[in-house]
Amino acid sequence: MSVVRELTVLYDGACPLCVVCRDWLARAAQRIPLRLLDVHGEVVRSTYGRVPGDGVALVVVDDAGRYWLGPAAFLMCLWALERWAAVAWLALCAPLRPLTVASFALVSANRAALGSLLGVPSCESGHCGLPPSPGGPYRSARLAAR
Repeated sequence: MSVVRELTVLYDGACPLCVVCRDWLARAAQRIPLRLLDVHGEVVRSTYGRVPGDGVALVVVDDAGRYWLGPAAFLMCLWALERWAAVAWLALCAPLRPLTVASFALVSANRAALGSLLGVPSCESGHCGLPPSPGGPYRSARLAAR
């Protein structure tokens, strides 16, 4: 098993709530360094190709090329933070795992509404996510080399 030295978080930079979450991650004390990249950026497109879920799902990639989507990606973000690692482990416990997945799905599906409750402006297009894009499946330079 390899040691994780860095996690890359691919977030939707066109979603104001996602940007607030990105800022929170950037300010938090990190056990594992987080590299925060907007899925709309050229670096993400050239390095990772088409992101699964077209920006709808949070994606986290480790330095070995392994990746996590949605709730698993969210837990990886928490695991990387000094004060939230124990919460991530707790959320993975069998009795809590279904609640964790359902909670993340609810928040993800209602980003704009949740953002407005928190005073974050809604997405310009009225929804969060990227428009469909051509290209191959999710890939990274490290995954392609395998």
